[in-house]
Amino acid sequence: MPIAIGIVFHGFVTAVIAAVAFVLVYELLKRENDRYRSYSFFWLATGFLWLQNAIRNFGFGIFAEDFPRYESSVLSQATVFLSGVPLFYYVGIKVFRSKVVARLLAGQAAIAGIIGTYFLFQPSGIFFAPISFFTAEAVANVVSSMIFRVEIAVVALLLLTNIIRHRHDKQADGHNHEIWYDLAILLYVALGGIDLAKIVDDWALVIFRLLYCAAFLLVFILVRHDQENDDTYMVRTPTAT
Repeated sequence: MPIAIGIVFHGFVTAVIAAVAFVLVYELLKRENDRYRSYSFFWLATGFLWLQNAIRNFGFGIFAEDFPRYESSVLSQATVFLSGVPLFYYVGIKVFRSKVVARLLAGQAAIAGIIGTYFLFQPSGIFFAPISFFTAEAVANVVSSMIFRVEIAVVALLLLTNIIRHRHDKQADGHNHEIWYDLAILLYVALGGIDLAKIVDDWALVIFRLLYCAAFLLVFILVRHDQENDDTYMVRTPTAT
């Protein structure tokens, strides 16, 4: 079977998304903060997800039937559920400002992920969409997809609540850029929800997935902004004598 040029090109696009995610994680991990550590692990999981997508597109585009498409699709879907654990921990810290609540939310995300992954391994756990010039996509079963949608809705609701509260908090003056960390996640999960629904396909899906880089770029700019502020503060703060 000849090489599927369009799917291989899709592989290059997803590889770029993965690379951008890993660069972002490197920058985030420089910050010694429990909240941002969980934030970093969420983006790290997304980086591995896009790396798997890139490998699957390259593998299927070049080797076609010889590539383990089913196994790689299950692994990618399981990684999506895995990313929910650090994400819910971050939301618990950010919204409720409690490590206990954060651990409880991360625990429920882990349980939901185990259940969703279990159904992926059942007969008809993964469906394959029709192959197009640019895409060879897999679709999760109804139960796993519903769990994912509910988690997206909960995360979006909690983060929106936090954003509204933050904007009305008088003590947040001068730190409104913190909201953008949450908005970056909202953008990413919104794109993920559209991606899951398979509203776009073929070449439009390839272009659409480049929008994920916008979420990564937003966080990268925020991290750089915070680092510059920290450096400025260190320069201006007099040392004790």
